[in-house]
Amino acid sequence: MGLLRPSAWQRHGWQAGLLDLHGGAPMAGVHFMALVSHSVVQRSHHGVRPLPPGEADRMVTRGAAAFLRAYRAG
Repeated sequence: MGLLRPSAWQRHGWQAGLLDLHGGAPMAGVHFMALVSHSVVQRSHHGVRPLPPGEADRMVTRGAAAFLRAYRAG
C-alpha cells in the first residue's frame, strides 16, 4: 500500500516548518492535486484534446505555485 505510507516530504518537509498545513495534511493533499490537475483536465477535455507543447507543464507549475502561496509558513 504505497499510497498510505508517508513520503519523505510528508515526514520531513512540512515538519521543517516550510508549509503551514492548517492542521490537515490530507486536505492539503487534496488541494494540491486539485490545483495542479484541474486546468489540464478542463483544457484538454479530460484528455480528449491534446494541449500545445509545454502547456500542461505551465499549468501544473502555476497550480503548484498557487499551492505554495496558499500553504507557505509564516
